[in-house]
Amino acid sequence: MALIAALVVTACGGADPPAAGTAASTAPAPATTAPPEHDVAVWFLDGGEPVRLVVRAPVTEGVARQALELVLAEPPAGYETAVPEGLALEDIAIADTVATVGVADEAPTGAALVQIVNTLTEFPTVRWVRFGDDPGLVNRTIAATGQDAPPWLELTRVDVVAENVSFAGTADVFEANVQVRLVQGETVLAESFVTATCGTGCRGSFDGAISAPEGTSGAARLEVFTLSAEDGSVQDVVARDVTLG
Repeated sequence: MALIAALVVTACGGADPPAAGTAASTAPAPATTAPPEHDVAVWFLDGGEPVRLVVRAPVTEGVARQALELVLAEPPAGYETAVPEGLALEDIAIADTVATVGVADEAPTGAALVQIVNTLTEFPTVRWVRFGDDPGLVNRTIAATGQDAPPWLELTRVDVVAENVSFAGTADVFEANVQVRLVQGETVLAESFVTATCGTGCRGSFDGAISAPEGTSGAARLEVFTLSAEDGSVQDVVARDVTLG
């Protein structure tokens, strides 16, 4: 999927020469301004190994899509790609540090997966990649080794409106169950649970909301955690301070 560069073509021939005794126009041709460019990091292969390249491309608002289109295109001279020829990008959306990518064919694997995931996670707003409706998330470690790594739980977004707290995150936990509670001091104001899109050896995303009793205000703490399968004890706690009211 090649990016199209504008060509400036100068026409010649077909025009009558100036009449004898008439000076040809000396007015300068209109100046042309090249479109602004910026650096885009993309990943290709050198001798079969992933390498990071920085290329120049026209400035655009959809930079993540542009980077993905570049890595789906032909590699620069001297480099290779494992991305299947003709793999077409349908759409890309980014929310809560997850880039959801739609491709026309099956999701890439192996070195092609590494190229795409590494390219997208160059952006600070992207930590995870999902392909289409697949419930699992991939980062650089998973793409390269197939194995997830701690933290088992993370919060990627927490928003507060009065007593209501909404949140999102990712998890690789037993049966994808994520426990949630809202705590003020030593008092548990509310507790609930959400289910990640994938779990037990698979990284998934989750989101939800929890509310303190009406009129509650002041400093509090949102906690997500898991319960031990052996004794039900709290483990893997991830907390975020919030202000209610």
